[in-house]
Amino acid sequence: MAVRIEFVNLIIPIEKINNSQLEGGFKSVINKYKHAIGRSVWFDEHLFRIGWMDTWMIDSEIDFWIKQGLTPLENRNGTEFWCDMFAISCGINQFNPNCDWIKINSSQTKAWLKGTNRFNVYPKIFRLSHGFTHLDLKENNSDT
Repeated sequence: MAVRIEFVNLIIPIEKINNSQLEGGFKSVINKYKHAIGRSVWFDEHLFRIGWMDTWMIDSEIDFWIKQGLTPLENRNGTEFWCDMFAISCGINQFNPNCDWIKINSSQTKAWLKGTNRFNVYPKIFRLSHGFTHLDLKENNSDT
């Protein structure tokens, strides 16, 4: 599966979230952002993505995750690489693209964990007539 990317994006592996100092792990993140799923928040079984329209808004989210014990960047022989998270901008203000655990398809506006399924954006969102949202959390494509 893949997560949608638009404008400014912060992508974090769910495993990193669950191993962070955040009480409740990924379930607490989903609860915090339940109103934004399918809008500014996307996730699959491997990655969590939150996005904004403006680059300045990403800083506070990165700071939050640093306080939870995640490391945004690491230096490898003089080159910075994204470590526990990955920030990407699809617009004019491009960020450091060095990340060895993620694959990006900008033309299809999606990202996925390297070595996993890149098909279908997850979760599938269904708008119900009374205004509530239902998430179909079943994986429906097993291609890798």
